[in-house]
Amino acid sequence: RYLVIPKIGMLLTPHFLFRSALKSVHRLIAKGQDFDLIDAHYLYPDGVAASKLARALGKPFVMTARGSDVTEIALLERPRMEILAAISGASHTICVSENLRRDLIGLGAEPKQITTLRNGVDLVRFHIQQLDTLKYAGTPKKNRQWTLVFAGWLIPRKRLDLVLEVTRQIPELKTIIVGDGPLRNALEARAQKMGITDRVEFLGQKKPEDMASIYNQADILLLPSDREGWPNVLLEAMACGTPVVARAIGAAPDLITDRVAGRVVDSDEPKDLTTAIQDLMAHYPARADVRKFAENFGWQETSDAQVEIFTDAIRAFKTPKGA
Repeated sequence: RYLVIPKIGMLLTPHFLFRSALKSVHRLIAKGQDFDLIDAHYLYPDGVAASKLARALGKPFVMTARGSDVTEIALLERPRMEILAAISGASHTICVSENLRRDLIGLGAEPKQITTLRNGVDLVRFHIQQLDTLKYAGTPKKNRQWTLVFAGWLIPRKRLDLVLEVTRQIPELKTIIVGDGPLRNALEARAQKMGITDRVEFLGQKKPEDMASIYNQADILLLPSDREGWPNVLLEAMACGTPVVARAIGAAPDLITDRVAGRVVDSDEPKDLTTAIQDLMAHYPARADVRKFAENFGWQETSDAQVEIFTDAIRAFKTPKGA
């Protein structure tokens, strides 16, 4: 637990997180629970706080960039300076997509200090289920309503306005919106004004263990965000056999490399997203083939590379300089 001061406290948050973490870590060490490495996820405030913690404790640390810490926060002058300083002091920095690595290098980070290790998907949790037990699927594709799903925070950059507009333009779509956020009331009002409330259902926040069933109930997942890092929802849906449509942002073009997996749209125009969805509906893949594509994104390769980075970081830190 650490202090967060809304709006004006952003620049102080890494310091508050560091002070709180230092106390917690000292308690752990006093109980005999020492450790070799600090692993921080999200560059700001977490990575910056980890860099301070590492200096205070005399430990190596590794950071992982995940998305808006690079695409949004690092564009602010003071956080950018602190992020770059943390990268310089880290044993290594990991990015979950190549576009994040390129962005960090463009901001001034040393290329040799940064490695791309993509996220994987839990292929056991996310799998194809028997559709006859599910609510929205199970009848033949022909002459039935198609089900579109969106999963994520209901915030401006997720572009739920595009989700609603696509639903309006394709009468045979029923849309399931999973997630919560500050825009929910406005989106519900907008759907009512558009006359599509009978075809849009807001499910609210769902537990991670419920998502596989929801993906299986859908025919297509739509992700029209303005900004993303490595969108896990794309892989989760595909692992359930559900093809996806996403804008060409973040790692989406690196993920959707086969038309069996879905479509990538280099546009934020509703008509272009609508065309992509209708094309996917007209050339709908077998769910087993979509699942097979997703199986290329298991965790083993990424985990092995991360173990290597951790091992090298600990070894280098313990090796006397000049040895």
